[in-house]
This record gives sequence, structure tokens and C-alpha cells, in this order.
Amino acid sequence: MRAEKLDTYKTFLQRKEFFKKNSKFEKYGLTCYPKKVADNFYGCYGKSKEQDVVGVLLDVVALENTVDNRFVQIRGESYEPNKYGGIWVQWETNLNNWDKWQEIDSAIWRLLGTWNSAPSPQKLTK
Repeated sequence: MRAEKLDTYKTFLQRKEFFKKNSKFEKYGLTCYPKKVADNFYGCYGKSKEQDVVGVLLDVVALENTVDNRFVQIRGESYEPNKYGGIWVQWETNLNNWDKWQEIDSAIWRLLGTWNSAPSPQKLTK
């Protein structure tokens, strides 16, 4: 993504070829499309609450008739070239947390900020 100068929004636009046309819907502050591969597989994009983070891509899967009769998953992704030297974050949660995607994403970025122990650049003085 860095070589192509992409962020999460530009990546979402590139993925539109995999979405069903004229099927856009809004849910929980996200713009979503069913994917061509299945009606229960969605690609979504939403703006992050975090400063310097453009947004979050979500792949949402809700498959019936699996071993446990219900497989539901959300995978969130964001890549921001100007934050921490360029970092790509991926996370997963259950579909029950779909409405909490912004809180999950914010918590991850907050923890990354807490864990960032790299020293700040200091001005050289003579």
C-alpha cells in the first residue's frame, strides 16, 4: 500500500469492482456493498474517529450452515502512511459488535499510541 500511496479510502475505491453494482447501503455510519461472491459478504468503509486516520475498511461475513450453524465475523483494516511511519492495522470481532466498530478501532489506535516508545526526534544543538 505504501508503494502505491494508498490509504484505506483509496483501497476501498479499488475494491469496488468486487461489489455488486447499485447495492450500496448505509449501516452504523458505514457505506457498505454486498460482494459479488455472496449476498452475506459485505465490504464497508467508514471514517475513523481518530485524528490522522482516514478511515476503516470492514469485511463482514455472515455464513449460515457452518459447523456451529453460525459463523459471523468482522475484519477491520486501516493503513495510514503518515502515522507511526506507516502502519497497517487489522482486527477481528464478532458480528454482534458491528455497531461498535468505531470504538474498537479507536481503542486500537489509543493502545498503539500508549505502546509507542520510540523517542521523539530532538533538535540538534551546537
